[in-house]
Amino acid sequence: SMDGVDWPYLTHLSLGFTMTFKALFKMLPKVPNLVQLDMIIGGYDRNELTKTIRLLTNIKKHYPTPSLSKIKKLLLADERAALRRKSYFQPQFRKALENLKWYWPQLKDIGYFD
Repeated sequence: SMDGVDWPYLTHLSLGFTMTFKALFKMLPKVPNLVQLDMIIGGYDRNELTKTIRLLTNIKKHYPTPSLSKIKKLLLADERAALRRKSYFQPQFRKALENLKWYWPQLKDIGYFD
């Protein structure tokens, strides 16, 4: 659990485990100076992936105010590609991720490591 996180001076974070975007959104206010986030996308079953795409596609509905986060760069690693399975980064998921640029206004770059 990341509930106890309070890292006000952290600027770069690499998560070596899978985290849902909902949990990530909850954690980020406790890391106000974060400018780069590296995270693993993995462990999603089809249902969880569908929920994630729906959340990101409708982000304005779920989070009507943009975040104050300073994130400028998001790097995503695909756990499935490393296991030689179908990548999570299909066009529908990549398109949904672009909606993060509304929620994180300073986000300029989304990078993928398949």
